[in-house]
Amino acid sequence: MKARIAKRVRKVPYVGDLASPSSAVRPFVEEDEKRRERQRASRFPNSWDQPLFDSGFEKRRLKILNSLALGLARAGARMEMRGKVAREILVKVGDTRVSLVLDHPTAKPNRFGE
Repeated sequence: MKARIAKRVRKVPYVGDLASPSSAVRPFVEEDEKRRERQRASRFPNSWDQPLFDSGFEKRRLKILNSLALGLARAGARMEMRGKVAREILVKVGDTRVSLVLDHPTAKPNRFGE
C-alpha cells in the first residue's frame, strides 16, 4: 500500500517563485500586492496595513505552501489557507481533513491565540 501511495504522490517539486501561485496561495499574494500598492501611493504609509509577506521567512513559507498545494492538487487533494496571515492550513484528502502548521520553531501565540 505504501508503494502505491508513493507512486501516486511522487516527489513534490519546489516552486521558487510566486508568479503563478496555487488557488490556496493566490488570495494572500494578491492581497499583499494591494497592500504594497497602497503603501506606495500613500504619502503617509500606515504601519498597520503593511505587506504581511515581505520578510524572508514569510516569502519562503508562502513558496513552500505553494509547492505543497500544487503537489497535493496533483495527488487529488486540496489545500485551504485561512486567516489574515495564512496560519490556518487545512488539507482535504477525500473525506478527511488534516490541519497543518508551518511556522517558525520559536513562534509563540499572541494574546488572541494566533
